[in-house]
Amino acid sequence: IVPETRQTPAEIQEDIADLIERRDKGIAVLRDTEMPSVLIESFNIRNREQVKVYDDPRQLEGLARAYAQGIINYLHRANGRGPKVHKVIIDNGHGTKDPGALNPDDKDKSETYFVTRLHRHLVRILKGNPGIEVHSLRYTDDASVRARTRFFTENANRIGDPDDSIYVSLHIE
Repeated sequence: IVPETRQTPAEIQEDIADLIERRDKGIAVLRDTEMPSVLIESFNIRNREQVKVYDDPRQLEGLARAYAQGIINYLHRANGRGPKVHKVIIDNGHGTKDPGALNPDDKDKSETYFVTRLHRHLVRILKGNPGIEVHSLRYTDDASVRARTRFFTENANRIGDPDDSIYVSLHIE
């Protein structure tokens, strides 16, 4: 971890928690990338009420807007005098070979189902902001765990730059 990036997760975490009016459960720093990085776990898939809320496209859109605003706020604070174009590199979590967290009530609505939908909203919202260049490391859900991890970190490090980028990994608890 580069010392000056240690505030990244805390700043994004605080903004997101405020914007979606939820209790802050934390964001873990990803250690294999060379730029500021965050792993965001949206909600608990075993919580029926949360699943019901985020199965609503409007609620998922609101969550994506909160994430986007937290990311944009961080980039402006961290790089306000830096480059005019900031890169946001996003991975959308798990794939079919590793569906991630499983919904006990509906096997078709696993972590992959929700994160892929959230990813689409987030990419669209971020692309609508001048000065933000969005890179999706995977848009579909077909990578194994080992291949996914290696692919994400190698490509994030190739695309991103510690001075003008942030790597975001989307997950669900």
